[in-house]
Amino acid sequence: MNAARTNLATWESLTTFARAQDWKRFVADILVFMTRRKAQRDAVGGYQVCSVADGLYVLKSGGVAMFAPMTADAVYSWAERLPLVRLSRQADEIRADIFARAAA
Repeated sequence: MNAARTNLATWESLTTFARAQDWKRFVADILVFMTRRKAQRDAVGGYQVCSVADGLYVLKSGGVAMFAPMTADAVYSWAERLPLVRLSRQADEIRADIFARAAA
């Protein structure tokens, strides 16, 4: 019973999170989450997205910032050109799935 309540609470918070943000910011925040662990970074060529301030992110390669802090739009654009594209597309699919399930 507790697992079902936890799953429902997690789903509700993820739905709220997805609706509260624009598409590219949602993707950037998911990339932050998906690239936290070394094994996850290794799977995408060592790239990492870090949140540094409200709405600003740093793109790192090998733990070193590649550019000055950037917006979610810039992160999304870079992710489409780097090995991060796989994770970026997964984040797009997660958001689409959230909205499809919420509509059902």
